[in-house]
Amino acid sequence: MPYLTFGEISLRLLLSMAAGVAIGYEREHHGRPAGLRTMLITCVSACVVMLLDPLLSRSAGLAPPADTGRFVQGVLTGIGFLGMGTIIREGMTVRGVTTAALLWLTTIVGLCFGAGQFALAFIACGVAFFALYVLPVLEHNMPRDWNALITITLQSDGASDDDIRRKLLATGVRLKNVAFEHNIAENRRTLHCDVVQRTSNAFDLAQRILHEMSECQALIAIHIADR
Repeated sequence: MPYLTFGEISLRLLLSMAAGVAIGYEREHHGRPAGLRTMLITCVSACVVMLLDPLLSRSAGLAPPADTGRFVQGVLTGIGFLGMGTIIREGMTVRGVTTAALLWLTTIVGLCFGAGQFALAFIACGVAFFALYVLPVLEHNMPRDWNALITITLQSDGASDDDIRRKLLATGVRLKNVAFEHNIAENRRTLHCDVVQRTSNAFDLAQRILHEMSECQALIAIHIADR
């Protein structure tokens, strides 16, 4: 890498700042843990690391080394720990995976700008914008499976397991797995049913399930949760 002028260094840093802000804006708008400031700092930091190698060589009066793999490896290792902090598990739901992936991509964009690979950096930014702004529109109109855990509690002498199975299937769901729990002391039993249904409106399906199950004899409680 040749020696860099002040203008070249400034250009690469400014492009890194712009990319970090553009990617971080979408995350900030959706209230994600790694938003505008995190993406900006990450992208600029990666750019600075790539600039540091030739700058240190110039200050020592040496030719810039050709191998920058150690710098890249150190940055990507560090960003892996930062990305882990954005992944949050809430009950059966895992959030933050997309944010962690964007942190990884933003870091690589900063490395590309720092190395002067502008075309590659712009292509990576284009992929990020496509994933953030175009794909959500396509996903919204795409039919998808709704996975749920239905917990049905009733008295031991209530509706039979086969009756409950027929009522669930009547709503259009597909049973993936069923677990049985019997509480002899309290004279009640509980069925944990993993179901899946290709639907665009999970709320309507939940209403149908509640309507069917409400007719079960000796029903105590129904709990429906996303898987």
